[in-house]
Amino acid sequence: MIQESAKKHQRRAWHDWMLALAIAAVTFAMFSPALRFGPVNFDDPAYFSENVHVRGGITGENVRWAFTTTEAANWHPLTWISLMLDAQMGGDAHAAAVIHGTNMALHAVAAALIFLLVNSLTGNRWWSLLGTLVFALHPLRVESVAWISERKDVLSMVFALLTLLAYVAWAQRSGAWRMWMTVGFFALGLMAKPMLVSLPGLMLMLDAWPLKRWRGSKRWGGADSAAMSDPAGHGERSLVGLLSEKWALIVLTAASCVVTVYAQKAGGAVRSLETLPVSARVINSGMSVWTYLYQTVWPSGLAVFYPMHRDLQMWMGIAAWGGVGVVTALAWMKRNRTPSVLIGWLWYLWTLLPVIGLMQVGLQAHADRYTYLPTIGL
Repeated sequence: MIQESAKKHQRRAWHDWMLALAIAAVTFAMFSPALRFGPVNFDDPAYFSENVHVRGGITGENVRWAFTTTEAANWHPLTWISLMLDAQMGGDAHAAAVIHGTNMALHAVAAALIFLLVNSLTGNRWWSLLGTLVFALHPLRVESVAWISERKDVLSMVFALLTLLAYVAWAQRSGAWRMWMTVGFFALGLMAKPMLVSLPGLMLMLDAWPLKRWRGSKRWGGADSAAMSDPAGHGERSLVGLLSEKWALIVLTAASCVVTVYAQKAGGAVRSLETLPVSARVINSGMSVWTYLYQTVWPSGLAVFYPMHRDLQMWMGIAAWGGVGVVTALAWMKRNRTPSVLIGWLWYLWTLLPVIGLMQVGLQAHADRYTYLPTIGL
């Protein structure tokens, strides 16, 4: 009986991996036209075509530069080093094609990892497959995948998903090495793109559901929930207990925030309160929540740049944030029956926070690339 159960589990795992590979192949094929693209004149000169350090490939001096520079108003040494490696492999003639190919491969790997993560959490293979394909092939992904400058998006996404997979493995099977793998992947992800500072918050959400490690979420999903209730035997935890076990992740998050603010100010990317008041930022950020939702459902009129609205009225902010409050309240009231709605909605909102414009970087009102991590929640 035990042997039959083990064989069944192995067959299921093998089928899941085959589906993950199929997802990766389809995703790579969908974006294959990008192999013929060159750099564009929007950020690509700074990231590749006119960057002597990147074009110079992997050298001791260039690696040192990657870890010390605030070029492009960011500190993401792993992104710089990956671009250097591609430039060295492709040479002057084919560097752009190699970079695009790597971006596509990273996105394909991320799609496979999303399927494996969601399937492991929910136990619902076919809905996980459908949701992953919608995410991976959605038009909003074009900016993150087919733009050289967004290497940081696809590279950080792979490390973000590896971080979450390692954390779920630790939560389900314990083992100190799994937690330190989580910390390691998280550190690498932050060195690819600091937007990943939201990951410890995502882990808390997963602790509530579907992992059910938070003592306040035991009734979420009912008896038929696919979630495992404290499978590793950690015991029911308070919110303080769940936070304290993530101390290393929180330290890395704080350090990344400090470095990121410094890099963006040094690069002149942060707009002052004189040029964009707090009221305008709050209004625009609320509208962006709904703009991204609309674009996810109806992805028309997508552009490389969306200028800030000229006439932002207070009622727009009240309506936008009021709507966010209503949806959040409804999702909370239905948490016992449909916890996936609450967790998915909170995932979306939480991961938008670093890029929603409250600390405005750049001149855009919103950007397609900012949906890359948040829309997994949707």
